[in-house]
Amino acid sequence: MVALLNRNLEFKNYISNLNLKNEYRIIGRNSKDFESYPDTWSETERITNKVAAKIFKIDNVDLLAGCCAFNSNVGEVIAKNSTELLTDTEWPLICQDSHIMVNYDEVSFLPFNFQYNKGRNDYDWLGYIPRLKLALQAFESFKRHM
Repeated sequence: MVALLNRNLEFKNYISNLNLKNEYRIIGRNSKDFESYPDTWSETERITNKVAAKIFKIDNVDLLAGCCAFNSNVGEVIAKNSTELLTDTEWPLICQDSHIMVNYDEVSFLPFNFQYNKGRNDYDWLGYIPRLKLALQAFESFKRHM
């Protein structure tokens, strides 16, 4: 939503140049956009991203941006095998398990927008609780696919 409303041209350029074959593409935030998120988000997501970088062998991957791309063949594989709630971690794991290439693009159209991204207590210590739960959910997903 933020990409369409606030960074429309960048988003459209990215989509028009996207050429997917048999791959799953993780689409993550560049450092400027990543830093626009509250500390409760960025600090906890850094931990998950560090683990994801090792699992997918992709340096500086931003797995929890909630953005990805794939073609219909890969979508069929995902649909047949997806059972978890946290698709940000599960879908690339399914692809990796299915010998589908997992790649990564860093983009500049995913900044934090309070109107669309906000959670509860994003700017105080209570905001760490749901974000840490999300990180734990991601780690459990990683562990199930080991």
